[in-house]
Amino acid sequence: MKRIIGFITDKRVLTIIGLIALSVLIWLGGPFVHFGEDNVAPLGSVVARLVAIIVLFGLWGLTALLGQWKNKQRTAKLLNEVQGLDAGNDDGAQTNQSGEEVAILQKRFTDALTVLKKTKFQHKGGSKALYDLPWYIVIGPPGSGKTTALVNSGLEFPLSDQLGKGAIGGIGGTRNCDWWFTNEAVILDTAGRYTTQDSHKVVDSKAWQGFLDLLIKHRKRRPINGAIIAISIQDILTQTSDERLYHARTIRSRIDELVEHLGINFPIYVTFTKCDLVAGFSEFFEEFGLEQREQVWGMTFPLPDEGKPQAFDNKLFEYKYSELLSRLQPQVLDRVQRERDPQRRALIYNFPNQFETMRSPIEDFLTQTFGLNRFQTQPLLRGVYFSSGTQEGTPIDRMMSSVASNFGLPSEAVRLTPGQGKAFFINRLFTNVIFPEAEMVGSNRQYELLLKWMRRGAFGALAFLFVVSIGVWTTAYSRNQTYLEQVSEHLDRYKDFEVNISENNHDLRLVIPALQELKRASEIYEQENLPWLVGLGLHDSRVEIAAKKTYLEKLQTLLLPRIDWRFQQYLMAAKSTDPRLHESLLAYLMLGDSDRFDPAVVKDWLLSDWENQFRGQDEVQQVLTTHLDMLLLNPLEPLALNKQALDRGRAELRKVPVAAMIYNRIKSDPTFSREVDLRGLLGDSTRTVFANKKNSTLFSMPFMFTKEGYKAVDLSKDSPVIKEMFSDRWILGGEATAVYNNNELGKITERIRGHYMAEYIDRWGRFLNGMSVNAFSDLQQSRRILALLADPVYSPILAVLKVTSENTELSPKIPAVKLKNKKAGAIASFFSGDDSTGEGGVFKQTPVDKHFRELNLLSAAATGAPTRISGTLLSLRNVQAYLDEIILAPDITEAAYNAAKGRMLAGGGDVIKQLRIDASSLPSSVQRWLFTVADETWRLVLLNAKSHVNNEWKSQVYRKYVSALSNRYPLYRNAVDELAVFDFAEFFKPEGSHDRFVQKFIAPFVEVDDAWAVKRLDGRGLAIAPESIDQMRRAVRIKNMLFATNPTTPSFSFKMKPYRMDSSVRKFELSFGDQRLRYTHGPKISKNMNWPGDGGTNVRMTFEDLNDSIKRVTYDGPWALLRLLDESTISQTRRSNVYHVTFSTLGRKATWQVTARSVNNPFQSQSISRYRCPEAL
Repeated sequence: MKRIIGFITDKRVLTIIGLIALSVLIWLGGPFVHFGEDNVAPLGSVVARLVAIIVLFGLWGLTALLGQWKNKQRTAKLLNEVQGLDAGNDDGAQTNQSGEEVAILQKRFTDALTVLKKTKFQHKGGSKALYDLPWYIVIGPPGSGKTTALVNSGLEFPLSDQLGKGAIGGIGGTRNCDWWFTNEAVILDTAGRYTTQDSHKVVDSKAWQGFLDLLIKHRKRRPINGAIIAISIQDILTQTSDERLYHARTIRSRIDELVEHLGINFPIYVTFTKCDLVAGFSEFFEEFGLEQREQVWGMTFPLPDEGKPQAFDNKLFEYKYSELLSRLQPQVLDRVQRERDPQRRALIYNFPNQFETMRSPIEDFLTQTFGLNRFQTQPLLRGVYFSSGTQEGTPIDRMMSSVASNFGLPSEAVRLTPGQGKAFFINRLFTNVIFPEAEMVGSNRQYELLLKWMRRGAFGALAFLFVVSIGVWTTAYSRNQTYLEQVSEHLDRYKDFEVNISENNHDLRLVIPALQELKRASEIYEQENLPWLVGLGLHDSRVEIAAKKTYLEKLQTLLLPRIDWRFQQYLMAAKSTDPRLHESLLAYLMLGDSDRFDPAVVKDWLLSDWENQFRGQDEVQQVLTTHLDMLLLNPLEPLALNKQALDRGRAELRKVPVAAMIYNRIKSDPTFSREVDLRGLLGDSTRTVFANKKNSTLFSMPFMFTKEGYKAVDLSKDSPVIKEMFSDRWILGGEATAVYNNNELGKITERIRGHYMAEYIDRWGRFLNGMSVNAFSDLQQSRRILALLADPVYSPILAVLKVTSENTELSPKIPAVKLKNKKAGAIASFFSGDDSTGEGGVFKQTPVDKHFRELNLLSAAATGAPTRISGTLLSLRNVQAYLDEIILAPDITEAAYNAAKGRMLAGGGDVIKQLRIDASSLPSSVQRWLFTVADETWRLVLLNAKSHVNNEWKSQVYRKYVSALSNRYPLYRNAVDELAVFDFAEFFKPEGSHDRFVQKFIAPFVEVDDAWAVKRLDGRGLAIAPESIDQMRRAVRIKNMLFATNPTTPSFSFKMKPYRMDSSVRKFELSFGDQRLRYTHGPKISKNMNWPGDGGTNVRMTFEDLNDSIKRVTYDGPWALLRLLDESTISQTRRSNVYHVTFSTLGRKATWQVTARSVNNPFQSQSISRYRCPEAL
């Protein structure tokens, strides 16, 4: 089963299976793969598929040959560089050798390298180059039996015929080792003195490390596959503990050097050689046949967990050593029975015991060699093995030596056994244990990490490429299928819409749905973000071409006729006053003349027409524009123009003055119509101060209406624009091409100049009127704006005036001289619009100069004299200082209040008023800006003043109201709690809380009379809410009502006279304090009453019936009378101070006529309870 699995998993077998699978895929799936827009199937034919399969196998074979060639090159390069080491390292080696010996060794090594470069070794996985074979290093002290073990190992040495059976001696960097070449591996048998480095230490180490560097260079992943440590058992058994310790540390040092230098952690196989020197070994195993002698005798340790270094495990060693010992003991009896020599029998019998005594020194040696060292990489001890290459020397009897030592007897040497020349336990150690584990070696960490990430990247890239390829192919096919379905759907919908299109219906909106479907169908393939994906699917370009062709054809049969009809309709209805008439006729004529056809002219007219025709239907305009672009993108056949529409349009156009047509043509020129950004000229501070009104063109001006544009406009008789306009008059018909004489051209240019000057004035007038000062947000911002405006150099007002003057002072300022020559006269005529010069020879001013003269004079001044605007800037600085006093005060709102109060009382005699006075004499634009500044400043002062008033109101009035009066009777009629009369008086009395506040804070800003009107100055006053004024008015009425006679205590007087009483009531009596009223249906007599009375404030009302039944109602408290009035019915008579008050209880009523001293009295409905103190004014 293993052989079958091994055969199937063999790399070559898997490669063949993969090639066959790909061939089947090519053969079966090739015809279904299509590429490109023409659906080409490159593998559709049998021949193509056969060629593809042959190419596939050819590439595989070529790759294999290339790999073999590379390996051969690597081997040759490695051996050449090994040989090259000789030049720098053989000098020291030759010191102990004769010249002849060195020459022989050099020639033998060179011949060996020549053979090795050409040799293929027969490995179980196939023939391999030297580079591909595993490489092992054998290290050990001198005389440890390394070479003997290799010679007697029974391994196959394929180069024995050419190079001899012995090892190849190294030279140069490898002079300290012998080379052994087997079919399974390359073995480097190092000299013992390399291990101990007890001679020429520096030279030996440097040369050897040079060779190791070559291995690292050419075998980056695994410079070696393992190391074999050969230790003579004789040394272990005969050395003292200190000698063994030194020996172990020396070997550990060599191992650490290899691990550190090579950068890998390789498996280490410890082989104790010369085991035949153990007493009884040769006698015990001499009957073993060849197969038994080739078996492995030793122990193999389990591999440690990855990433976890493991020191030598003594317990595991003891356990496995005991297992080896237990395998020997059962064989003792059988071997002793067959042996006849008594001495040999004794040796055989004692051999297990001899082996047992070896445990301790061996364990001690391994512990010292492979103990854990946290400063070094822990070596990977793979196993411990015992072997014998040949049987010679004096055996060691540790048992007899120990007994002799204990009893002080001389030790007796074991007799010498003649050499047998047999190898024990070596062959399979190499073939079954060491060589099969060639891949176990850890790779060079840095190089392996690089390879690891490269492999990951390559595998990831391949996986990604595979997934993406499948995804792309699937997506491409799916998309193309979807596109075909979408094209079909759009064409079906187009047919549905086309049915509803009538030739007599010229509405463009009617054809939009049908054209949209054709457009979408033609754009299906254009929506592909990655067009190359289409080529991977089954894309058929014929569908796309047909869809686009149909769309273009329908544009000419559906859209173009309706555009033609729209031109005809427009021209038939156009009037001579229509500014678009000229462009309309020109665009229509171009549709019928391919030589003069200009798509931009036609498009511009249609876009303008659609904007008017479909106003508010932005989507319709956008869709029509898209179809128009596609229509004009392709050549159009000239239309058969409607003669009637042409004649009608030409007739109307002939009515348009030539000057107007030429001026409109000049205005539409892109050179003159481009917008000039004035922001750079005005500066950032101007944009900070000024804002534009709605629909104004602030900070932007067409180039034609700047001074540079004025200079660039050529309105002379020879102007190219005028000539071109006359040349374009072919659109009017034959007779319209008549030539004008100079006199007629002069009149035309004068009219054109008139249009230009009028619009020039209008443009700059709109610019100035569009400028408005931004509203001030707070005092700090207003101060900053005032500082900007008042700046004598960088004021935004100066910037606006400067830009305006630079572009509205069109006449050149030339000293007054007589201009007698014709050339000077022509220049004067051009700039002034007049053929004559003014008095003194100075150019006459243009209408623009005259219109803006007053404005431009503001910033103009004679040498050394101040400008007119400088006085205004001074007024602005005064207003700024006025605000500074407020802002820098400890309490800004209080300072603003005092300033507002002072301005109100003074009637406006201050810096704000002065600014308004200065502004009133300035041009309207500047006047408006300054009025805004003054108004905004006054508004903010009042706003802050009100804030102060509100703060004082809360502290002086509202808080007292909340704490003493709120939710108490009589201010709240339904309240249970009654407010104290003292608190009421302190709030409402003259000089009380409310009255003091009104006199101090309200009276300067409000007419405190019956009207209670807010005082206004410059159109503004303290913004007190009408509701707050109503409440203050009520508080004043309460003061006048209850404190008219006594300024400290609320009181009022009135007369009462019986008016009517129920007949069932015999007597009615009303008393409060010591005052009493009584009525018994007798004479009606008036009586004066006062509240509060002298005898108290409690009120008692009594009804006595005819049946002597008495009903009494009593009211207690200081406000008892007011409670009685609130529960009674009060009606006003024709006299404003006379009331009928009806007292009632349990159906009994008595009406009294009450006459108050004033119309302002408590008998008015809710005269007191309607007062509510506002939280803020």
